[in-house]
Amino acid sequence: MATVATQVAASPGTKSTLDALALKGPARSFWGDAWYRFRHDRLAVMGGLIFLFLCLLAIAAPWVSEHITHYDPNRIDLRVNYALPSATHWFGTDEYGRDYFTRIVWAGQISLSIGFLFAAVSLTIGVVLGLAAGYYGGWFDDLLQAIINIFNAIPFLPLLIIIGSMVRLGWVELALILSFLGWTGASRQVRGLVLSIKQRDYVLAARTVGASNARIMFQHILPNVFSIVLVIVGFDVASAILTESSLSFLGFGVQPPTATWGNMLSNSLSYTTKDPWLIVFPGIAISLTVLSVFLLADGLRDAMDPRLRQ
Repeated sequence: MATVATQVAASPGTKSTLDALALKGPARSFWGDAWYRFRHDRLAVMGGLIFLFLCLLAIAAPWVSEHITHYDPNRIDLRVNYALPSATHWFGTDEYGRDYFTRIVWAGQISLSIGFLFAAVSLTIGVVLGLAAGYYGGWFDDLLQAIINIFNAIPFLPLLIIIGSMVRLGWVELALILSFLGWTGASRQVRGLVLSIKQRDYVLAARTVGASNARIMFQHILPNVFSIVLVIVGFDVASAILTESSLSFLGFGVQPPTATWGNMLSNSLSYTTKDPWLIVFPGIAISLTVLSVFLLADGLRDAMDPRLRQ
């Protein structure tokens, strides 16, 4: 037996296989493998860098306004209204002579804040309810699915238009209304995953040793659906920005003088022929943000899919 094993180990093909295995090194962890695959996805990395730049620019809006452009976003100067893009006004000025680049930077702060607040609140509601419904099942699950079906049957955009026509919405109120109506998708996705995960051996083992339901849900099940939750965050941020832009474009979203990319587009509708930059720059900002978020979320989904691990 020893002679045969020695001959097999000494054969050229086996030796090359053993060398390859030795060079491969220890297996990466789940997060290490996800990071490895994410950083080799060029589109996802590019989307992440663009989105990070836009977020940093929005956070630094007061600093940009004070130290770079030297303009207040709401300062009116009718002497320079409709100015062309130049070294003085990088993106030109609007109908009131306000510096357009400064307003776009400040508008990004509001639009991105709506996206992040919507994602935080809607995911908190959706993940908690989906986790409880998938784990407990029974009448609670049936009731939650009935409520979700009712919410999904309500026409989303017409309802927001009705609310916007009755109440003057600030960006916080708009984000909270979007969260109240938009948690159902996350809840259903989390519930579907929990229905599968709760039958795994480690969950049954935790239940056998006497772990409480709360401990099982939040320490054994929730970490295994966190990767999906992280992906949902990206799509929620993008959908909130698009919804806010649509409502503001129709005149029912955040109202001026508070600048958002959506109401800047709405205000520039009548100037598309004479002054096209008034619609081009906020349109580019919305498109870049949504595209970068989609690329980032899609890359995270691929990187965290266990079926793609090698």
